[in-house]
Amino acid sequence: MMNYRIIFYFAVRLMWSSLFCALLAFAWVQREIHDMPVAATLFAAVLSLPAGPLAIMVVGVFYGETIQRFAIPYESFRDFLPLWAASAAVAYFQWFVIFPGFLRWLRGRLKARANG
Repeated sequence: MMNYRIIFYFAVRLMWSSLFCALLAFAWVQREIHDMPVAATLFAAVLSLPAGPLAIMVVGVFYGETIQRFAIPYESFRDFLPLWAASAAVAYFQWFVIFPGFLRWLRGRLKARANG
């Protein structure tokens, strides 16, 4: 007997990972266009809602300060990578670790309340 919940969970993770990889490919292909960092960062923020924009802001501030202190010249794709990595890590953690754990906890609480 197939467990459709596991198949669905795997398919959702695969689609989500594909979107983030496609975003990275988009940033690489469009790296010479001056508006690419804005578009790619906004798309990463949307894909990683609700916690991703906060991670992007925090990493952006610290990365920007580091780049400025060491006088490293601006390069759009390289400067987008830390923002992409932060948004992908936070989004994966929130959607595929915390949220399923919360649903399991909630299901257990509801079963306990129903039983007694």
